[in-house]
Amino acid sequence: MARIKSFSKAAKLLHLSQPAVSAQVATVERRFGVRLFDRYSHGVELTRAGHVVFDYAEKINDLVESMEREVGALEADSEIVIGASPTVGNYALPCTLWAFKQKYPACVLRLEIETTQAVQKKVLENVFDLGVIEGPAELAGLKAVPMQAEQLVAVCAPGAWPGRESVSPEELAERGLLTHERGSGLREAIEACLNHVGIGFDRLKVAAEMSTTDAIKSAVESGFGAAILPVLAVQREVRRGLLKALSIEGLDLTMDIHLVYREDKQHSRSAGQFMRFLTRSVYC
Repeated sequence: MARIKSFSKAAKLLHLSQPAVSAQVATVERRFGVRLFDRYSHGVELTRAGHVVFDYAEKINDLVESMEREVGALEADSEIVIGASPTVGNYALPCTLWAFKQKYPACVLRLEIETTQAVQKKVLENVFDLGVIEGPAELAGLKAVPMQAEQLVAVCAPGAWPGRESVSPEELAERGLLTHERGSGLREAIEACLNHVGIGFDRLKVAAEMSTTDAIKSAVESGFGAAILPVLAVQREVRRGLLKALSIEGLDLTMDIHLVYREDKQHSRSAGQFMRFLTRSVYC
């Protein structure tokens, strides 16, 4: 809240209701007899007392992480094997793994990219210590922890829909949709998002099905159609002007990302550290 200056946005990131977040803040305020935030129409700002509490909270968090690093260095664990579905594994986790290694250099990390279904299966078989997937866990015996939801956007070539920042579902369908093959975790997540807002995937004219996100992006860049993709998968091309990202009118589509692991598994110290780091920091 102190960083994003919004109770509602903080509640969404923490996967809590806004009243629950407000209640926790109120508990701290009663404990110290001070007000931590000033409320404004545009959001919230820390008070002087709030800045003091925030600074100490940062120091406490740094001390806990320092303690974990020193304790972890006393006894090196085996490597942590992380399975990830393609979108998260290719576009989000590499940066997160690098950030984790900066804090815990003694940990050995191995990332393997598989389909969403394969990641879940290999987590259950103990081939992977944990997995990060698009959409919910579907197999019994897995614990799924929701992480930050990822925004979905319409993606087109730079010259398409000039001067526009949004596009209607009908316009998107008319241009022809490039999408992943059936069975893809990302395809299923996008279909679920559309179904949730009352738009059947069959309403959209599919121009072609492709096996990878990179193939879809290349085809879109060449002007062969449009696509619905997560922001994290296209942000580099959008920054470079190779692709244009548009919101879809009337829709606020988000794709859930989940950390999955076996409910009955006793994780190593390093794996526990990584799971806490991932759920606390989400991804880069």
